[in-house]
Order: sequence, then C-alpha cells, then structure tokens
Amino acid sequence: MLAHQRDLFEIPEDIVYLNCAYMSPLLRSVREAGEIAIARKSRPWNIRPQDFFEESEVARHLFAELINADGEGIALVPSASYGINVAATNLSIEKDQCILLLYQLAVCGRILKRGNQDRKERAMARITRAAPHLSVEEVKERMNND
Repeated sequence: MLAHQRDLFEIPEDIVYLNCAYMSPLLRSVREAGEIAIARKSRPWNIRPQDFFEESEVARHLFAELINADGEGIALVPSASYGINVAATNLSIEKDQCILLLYQLAVCGRILKRGNQDRKERAMARITRAAPHLSVEEVKERMNND
C-alpha cells in the first residue's frame, strides 16, 4: 500500500481534495522546479544552445528508464498535434487499413487524414474513434463498420 503522501503537496490539513481528474495539485518539488525554470527563462542570455539538447537527452533517457524502454525510441515534441502529425506522415498505411484513435481530439483525425492525403502513393485509411466507455467488442465492431 502507498504510504501517506500529503506532505509532498501544499494541501492544508482541513482540505480533502478529490477532484484530480479535473486538476491535480502539484507536488512541492514540481512547483519548485517550475519556479527555477521560470527564473532561468527570465535570463535567456544565460541559456546556451547546447542546453536544449543536453537537457532533452537527459529527459528522454529518464522517461525511457521509467517505462522500461530505449531512450532512442522516445521523441520530445512541442505539442501533441505536432507529434501526431510527425507520426502520421511517417506511417505506412495500406489500402483498407483501419486506424484506431484512442485520443479523443478531433484534430488527430484531421492530421492523420491530411498526412496520408499528402502522400499520393498511399491509400486513404479509415479512421475510427474509440469512445472511452466502449468495450473491446464494441471497438472492433465500430472498426469493421466505419
């Protein structure tokens, strides 16, 4: 069982906060890291070009370690839509192949479609959105019917 973690957050003793699906509180250490980053960014003349690469390499490899993966397989992108666009552009999609989007933003489907239309040699794939409440069987049925 997870030990008591309240002291890691700035939650007063008289508060019971249960709405983390809406917005979770930050760990004290995360807030402190954010304050350090903001202070650093306020003095951009102290940030060297190699800092972008050195620090992102450390982040990639730490994340890879966390999920038991190879750091070379981790990509850092400035936004989810940019990352999806890069992935869509590099997908090898065959005719009548179905792509299942577990991500609910409409932009993802548009990016996937656009990324595949840009490559004339590829056939358009059908794109199916999976609602979070659907069972595996319902997802398969939706994929077959779309």
